[in-house]
Amino acid sequence: MAGLLRYTTATAFLEHCSTLDLLSYPVPTSAPVDESAPAPALAQADHALHSSTWLPRTQDGAPSAGFVLARIVEDAYALELRWVAFSRPMSPPSSSSADLSTFADLDAHPGTLPPVRFVFPSRLVPSPAFVVSSPSSTSSRLQLACLTEAGYLYTLSFPVATLFYDEKHLADDDWCEEFRVGSLEGRTPVVMHGVDEGRLIVGCEDGYAVCVEIAQGEDGALVETELRSLSSFSMRSLLPSFSNFGSPVKGGHVAAQHAGAPTQLLSLASSSTDDRATSVAFGVTRDRKLRIWNLESGACFRAIDLPKPAASPASSALALAPHSHASNDSPHLARSGALLADAPTPLVKVVAGTQYTSHASYLALFSPASSSAPGVFVVYGFASDPATGELSELTPVTERVCPPGAVGSLVDFDVQRMDLAGDAKWTLWTCWDEGGESEVRTIGLSELEGQSAMDGADGDEWCVVDRGTTAKTGAWTAAYFDDLLRDSPVPVAETFLQHVACPGRYPPATLEYALEMYEDVVAAEASAEGLAAPDAFAAEYATPIERVAAVVGSTVSLQQSPQTGAFLHDEYNKQLKLEWLRFVAFLNESRTAALFPTCLVVDEQRGIAAVVARDAIAVPVVREAVQTLHSLTPADVLAVAEADEPLFDLPAGMASDRTLRHDILPLLAIIRDLQRRLSTNDLRMLERALREKLASPLLADLEDTALELFEQALEPALSEAAVRQVAGELAALGSAERAVDAFLRLLTTEQLPPIAGAAADSHATTDLSNALLADGLASGIEARYELVKGLVAVILVAWAAEDDAPEAEVGGVPERLFGRLDQTTAAAFTALHSLGALAWVSAEVAAPTVDALALVQKELQGGSGSDDPMVARFGELNVHEHTAPASQAEVMPVPTSGLLSALLRVPGYAPTILPASRSSLPVALAYAATGTSTALGLLASAGAGRIAASPAATVLGHRLQQLALPVQAAQWVDMWPRTAGMSYVRGRAALDVLAGEDAQAALEAAASGLYGARLALDAEEDDEDEDDEAREALTLVLPREVESSLARYYAHVVALFVPTPFDTAIARFAQLALAALETEGTKDELAEKDLWTKLFRSYAALAQYDQAYQVVMSIPYHDTQMTCLAHFISVVCENGAAGLLTTFSFSGLEAELERNLSFRARNSDPLAHPNYYKVLYAHHVAKSDFRSAGTVMFQQGRRLGEMSARQGSFRELATLQCQSYLAATNALSLVSKDHAWIAVVAGDDSERGHKRRKVAQHIPEDEYDPAVASPPLEVLELDDLRKEYCLALSRLQLAGEFPELERTSFHLDPDSVVALFTQLGSFDQAFQAGRVLDVDMTSLFEAVTERCVTLALHADSVEDAAWVVQSEEAATWEGTLSTKAWRLLERHLARHDDPVTFRYRLVALERTLATNRGAKAPSFLTDFLRRHDLAALLRTLIKYDRLDDAFTFSLDALKSASTTTAPFSASAPYSLYDQLLAIPAGDTTSLSDDVLKQRQKELREALEVRYAALDKADKAIRRG
Repeated sequence: MAGLLRYTTATAFLEHCSTLDLLSYPVPTSAPVDESAPAPALAQADHALHSSTWLPRTQDGAPSAGFVLARIVEDAYALELRWVAFSRPMSPPSSSSADLSTFADLDAHPGTLPPVRFVFPSRLVPSPAFVVSSPSSTSSRLQLACLTEAGYLYTLSFPVATLFYDEKHLADDDWCEEFRVGSLEGRTPVVMHGVDEGRLIVGCEDGYAVCVEIAQGEDGALVETELRSLSSFSMRSLLPSFSNFGSPVKGGHVAAQHAGAPTQLLSLASSSTDDRATSVAFGVTRDRKLRIWNLESGACFRAIDLPKPAASPASSALALAPHSHASNDSPHLARSGALLADAPTPLVKVVAGTQYTSHASYLALFSPASSSAPGVFVVYGFASDPATGELSELTPVTERVCPPGAVGSLVDFDVQRMDLAGDAKWTLWTCWDEGGESEVRTIGLSELEGQSAMDGADGDEWCVVDRGTTAKTGAWTAAYFDDLLRDSPVPVAETFLQHVACPGRYPPATLEYALEMYEDVVAAEASAEGLAAPDAFAAEYATPIERVAAVVGSTVSLQQSPQTGAFLHDEYNKQLKLEWLRFVAFLNESRTAALFPTCLVVDEQRGIAAVVARDAIAVPVVREAVQTLHSLTPADVLAVAEADEPLFDLPAGMASDRTLRHDILPLLAIIRDLQRRLSTNDLRMLERALREKLASPLLADLEDTALELFEQALEPALSEAAVRQVAGELAALGSAERAVDAFLRLLTTEQLPPIAGAAADSHATTDLSNALLADGLASGIEARYELVKGLVAVILVAWAAEDDAPEAEVGGVPERLFGRLDQTTAAAFTALHSLGALAWVSAEVAAPTVDALALVQKELQGGSGSDDPMVARFGELNVHEHTAPASQAEVMPVPTSGLLSALLRVPGYAPTILPASRSSLPVALAYAATGTSTALGLLASAGAGRIAASPAATVLGHRLQQLALPVQAAQWVDMWPRTAGMSYVRGRAALDVLAGEDAQAALEAAASGLYGARLALDAEEDDEDEDDEAREALTLVLPREVESSLARYYAHVVALFVPTPFDTAIARFAQLALAALETEGTKDELAEKDLWTKLFRSYAALAQYDQAYQVVMSIPYHDTQMTCLAHFISVVCENGAAGLLTTFSFSGLEAELERNLSFRARNSDPLAHPNYYKVLYAHHVAKSDFRSAGTVMFQQGRRLGEMSARQGSFRELATLQCQSYLAATNALSLVSKDHAWIAVVAGDDSERGHKRRKVAQHIPEDEYDPAVASPPLEVLELDDLRKEYCLALSRLQLAGEFPELERTSFHLDPDSVVALFTQLGSFDQAFQAGRVLDVDMTSLFEAVTERCVTLALHADSVEDAAWVVQSEEAATWEGTLSTKAWRLLERHLARHDDPVTFRYRLVALERTLATNRGAKAPSFLTDFLRRHDLAALLRTLIKYDRLDDAFTFSLDALKSASTTTAPFSASAPYSLYDQLLAIPAGDTTSLSDDVLKQRQKELREALEVRYAALDKADKAIRRG
């Protein structure tokens, strides 16, 4: 049956299997550059106009797995070359290997080599010709002959071993030669064919053909030979290279004909003898003629009409006589019909035979269909002249008529000794353009194997390859989306995005092109309406899909009804759907263009069969039986069941024709019948209901579950009659249960067995084959999933029928359709779940980054592989740095197009592929797909009745998490029962998205797998096998060092959480790990220390300081304990909880705590937070150690004094210093006087103005040795601290008036303090400072006295009264300011005067007398001195000529002395009395002479009285 195709197509866009960057080189040229290029032939410049390949042969240095793909791109102005391979050796041969290929470095390169483009000045003529020069030499080169439409020939030359990737070679100028083909001037070449080295054939649009040969030698000339018709002639001419003049061939036909002349060549082929003595060219022209030339002479042997299908293939031979009269070279059209299209098409090819064929070479010719005859392929054998060895005639061998109904146009064909299955059979391979899509058809040529022509023609049939996913988008019509969106709860945009974002369906270039076209159309429409383009057009997006989602439909807005105000959702969805349909149309237009076939590649040596499209590569692949069944229509099902022989193969384990005919096909017919009764929305609802139900373990009875699903999804759409009919069809089966079991086995069984043979025989896949595999796997998975959904729907209907069995018995339906329906349902659900999981993997668009993928590859491979000698040798190519194979050997530069595509590059899932020596590419890819499916391990075994998270499923989830796809990993876990392994994966995924609580719960639950506890929610019995499987799954995803140790597992989890902010989890798992270590009896000091540290740090980070303190006190290792203690101090201090250091006891750690705090205080910035001086001070105060507290505060004050103002404002520093000194003073004041001292390291004595104290003890000389001497200590008492405080405070108070005090280098001594306060009139501060600093206050009292005198003389003096007004002490006194001033002076004298010398009173008296000679001295001064120091008073009065007061005070003193009971006084100033008596007249101004004499007389009399009293007393004493 022709509709059943055994092969399908896997497609890979070049953008999905190549690097992001490309290399580009301009071709050195002297030719003029096209200034006005015609309109581009293609809408997308990256699409190829023409493609061709060069497959290295054994003589070129092969074997090689790869080949060169040449694409003419950028509107034919660039030639793109790339090395393409579907496989590469797993382990490259050593450099000493005898069979080492010339292309070994290229084959073994682990990455994908970038395309290289060569830009030409004008358009290229298809297609470039490849030839290897000196193939046997080590310096052999690959030469490419490229011809431009301007008539310039370029030969590009590259070393064979490195091809066009050798940057050093391309940096020279000798890699390209340019020639001017003179005979092409004024003509347009349209086709070119390479004959051999330095020789090619060119056909022009006007029918002119010429053979161009590069002459040997150094003159750089071309030999041009016109290929004449039978009625013309030509002669060889030698033309200089780069000639500026056209040199038409003498006697040649040079008259220009109209474009697209009937004699225009469409296809060329050639054959040459080994010595190049004779060369024959074959050409097919538009007028349907085959022309044959001798290239040496240019003569035309024959010109015949293209053959038509013959009743007998044994037509007459074609003799190649130069003047055969049988030739027909009429300029009129051939009898076969209209002219052929003027586009060059491969219509003729020369095929090399083998030693087993009847001819050494064959000519394969295609005669296109005409109005009277179908297209036909004819094969001729080359017959040689026995005498000369030259080609004498073409012997017809066989022909193959194109299949009926084929309407496509031929793109390319080939004849190779290899069929689709890889067997060595001569096969005609054809590639057709079917409405923009490629179709491959093959047919055997058994005549070349030696069979008779009649037998071969009858036995061989055309084999058509299914188009696969390439044709899928063609069904996306408006009707398709209407049906999809009808009654659908899924939004319109989401529905379209699900189609657009399907992995591998649209390459980024296609998306960008469609978006550009869509935006242009929308912008033009908006401009026509006077509107601006939407803002979404100008925004930037991370991915093309995000841009599509934002841009498409951005002009549509939700409107309201003008009548009711209701939102018009239906109209909105309609407009949105139209916008998306327009965008999808652009997408499919670009995709169709990208898939347009350009050439066919078939190579027996490599087992390759592929179609190269404009921007894709398609490969035939063995079609699975499941795919064939999925594609069958109901009519096809009946036809297959009634066929005489099997039309397709079942998997090896099911190779039974009876199973297919009596079980699978009838059941498939029932499935199709049921699906026909359901709408698209019904099927979608069923799928959604099944997914939701199977996402969690089935806790209810299977019957209840099945009936609930039926009622929810199917009952609304199926009538009772329909249910009875489906049940009747099931009953009509021989055994419905057996049919379902067979169907399930088919869906869960691989089509091909695993690869047999040694692994060394296999090759690794490349990015290209991985992309093809992803496409093929996705098709197979989709087919299986769709079929299993239909099967489950049938089973649900069976449950409904059996539930209504009593009522159905009337209709003849048996009571039981299945003997074990519950087991069958469980198996179907299990298969549905596993296939649904596979479908999710294949449809998931999220893909890891290149970096994440490379990291996982390196991790799973155990290294980067940089030591690979092949990679090291390849580094010598020195390719461009960002795409050089050497530098990029460890990186996968090709971005993935989806999750499945990414998994194919992950070790463990990366497939292997059979080499060409064992299989062809179509079969090898099928085996590779089987291997990948097996590696994924997701297909449930046939008959499995329980959904279980297998080790393979668990490992796959872990790989998703490792690939930095945490969201997808979580979604994957949600599909399966929550086993220990799945819980671990879920925890890792949650941790990656920073869901700390979920991660903690999942990872803690996963621990149960290490001691055998089951986590499955539906566990009803203790199944040891499932426990073992769950434990195995957990072991596979855990690091090797964990093994089965619970403690190591918890330690591993702690390490996972450490980089995250989830300290609660770290603390939890660290506790569990420590407990587990103790339980297991494992002694691992290093691990324990690490866990204790992490436990402590977590509590500290959580601000749970009480717990952190308990951890510190519980740590059994001293060094770890000290580390944690130090961190604890830092944390509590930095977070404002320093008070805890005084709250907790720190039993046994007090000394270490104080040392740590002291160290921090000494080495920290006193201005920073926290201030460890204050912390230490508070600690000492709390411990009632006030002396240590004072020491700390004093040290802080000294540190602050040493700091420069640059580290803070002077006022701030000075204030803090004062506060420190004050706190130190207060603390030391609480200590008993005997212990009120502190010892500090001696500072700068000059700064404080103190002299070093004398030491009473003897200090040995060696103590002064700097090498052994400790820093000198200074003992400071309480008064010393007060002085430091006073100095600091005074400096702060004075700095406002004296800015120079802010300089750190300025020295302020105590005397200056008093003087400066005095200068400012701040007498209270001056007196206070003078008292504390213990300095002479003479000048201060002088100043105060002067202010008092001035105020007494000038009561209105504001300046002199200011200090009185500002005095708090005098504020409550009554009297004048002068009175208050004198009273203040009296108070200060009482406080500060020396009780012995009374010097400050004398100073005040002297300044009073000196500044106010006419005034009377204050009585409080004179009275005090009269009582305490009369002599000093009298001397002062005499000094300042106050004799009246002096005589008065003397007389008063003498009188008072005579009345006292003590007659003798040692303090009587008799000398001063004598001085007063001795003052001569006229020696004073204060008394007149008479008064003076009178006063002296009175004093003398008083003295006499005093003396008399003394004598009397003396006598009395003597008598006594």
